[in-house]
Amino acid sequence: MNEIYLSEALSDSQTNALLGKVITADFVRTPVTESTIVRLATTGDILAIFVTNAIDQDIADASEPLFLKAAKSSVIGGFRGTAAGTGSVPVFKKDGSLRRSRRVQLRSTASPAPHSPPSPAT
Repeated sequence: MNEIYLSEALSDSQTNALLGKVITADFVRTPVTESTIVRLATTGDILAIFVTNAIDQDIADASEPLFLKAAKSSVIGGFRGTAAGTGSVPVFKKDGSLRRSRRVQLRSTASPAPHSPPSPAT
């Protein structure tokens, strides 16, 4: 597996400045086309691992329309829940009233869902 050592990583403010922008080839110094570990040179910490052919091509082709649909959703009409494929659910306050915001639906069934209205006090 190849390794790339970055002299520095982007700061949070630099990363945030890229939100909503199209990254062009001019921005990329080293295209990664083979399985590669990306490390920070100063510490050796792993920042990313790229594995070629990790997803079967048939699955990737079938998933593409879903990713494109999620990417086109507006922030209000579709957010992380849309991208995750889970949708969103209403959120209730401790007093049982409904919040204006919604949240990503949890898939875990190990405990009661935190978005359920509270049980009435007895």
